[in-house]
Amino acid sequence: MVPAARIAPPMHPYLRILVIALVAMIIAGALVALALAGRNTMLSVFALLAAGLVAVVMGGLLFVQSWVWSQRLGGSGRRHRPAAHLLPRLTGRPRCRRPGVRFGRAGATAALG
Repeated sequence: MVPAARIAPPMHPYLRILVIALVAMIIAGALVALALAGRNTMLSVFALLAAGLVAVVMGGLLFVQSWVWSQRLGGSGRRHRPAAHLLPRLTGRPRCRRPGVRFGRAGATAALG
């Protein structure tokens, strides 16, 4: 009897994005090398444009995914509320979590009156 094949555990989604971005950067580097080593001017221009496009797209995707995962794995008070912690900084007003407590922290100065 043949033993069953071992199945690798699934890769974390953020690690998968990092691997995809790494492969894309290697491809962009190969396109730059093709542009620098090639004798055809049009091929060099298109290779550099393609390398720049790959780098910008993958950089943007990696930035967005990093933002999403940082919001998911943030502190317990910010869980599943993307950019909610920026609201007090943008509006200039502190965010209250419970009535009668200022600055959103337990044990902070209670509202007078």
